[in-house]
Amino acid sequence: EDVDLEANSSRSGNFIKKWKWGVYWTPGCGLIVYNIFHKEVTVPPGHICCFINEDNEYVFAKPGVHNILDPFMKRVGGPISLNAGVGNRSNYIEHGNRTIVTVPQGMVGK
Repeated sequence: EDVDLEANSSRSGNFIKKWKWGVYWTPGCGLIVYNIFHKEVTVPPGHICCFINEDNEYVFAKPGVHNILDPFMKRVGGPISLNAGVGNRSNYIEHGNRTIVTVPQGMVGK
């Protein structure tokens, strides 16, 4: 079962949703309600973002613009680069019981 988050929105799509909540569906308090229920995240290309859902499952958000309708989804840190060994970074990312290992181009994984 794939629990990772695929990009499902755009910046303009997020703006339209926010406008509908703030003006049309729940005027007056709509933006507050919107921000309680929605998480907007933009993950740059070559990066991932880590989340924990309401069932305490560890989730990765793939690159793109996300609009997550889940008040219990918790973001853990900011976007993390997948480029292995850049600077002093190691070539793996641990997030709870999940790990991503990147192998530099031209190298063989052991």
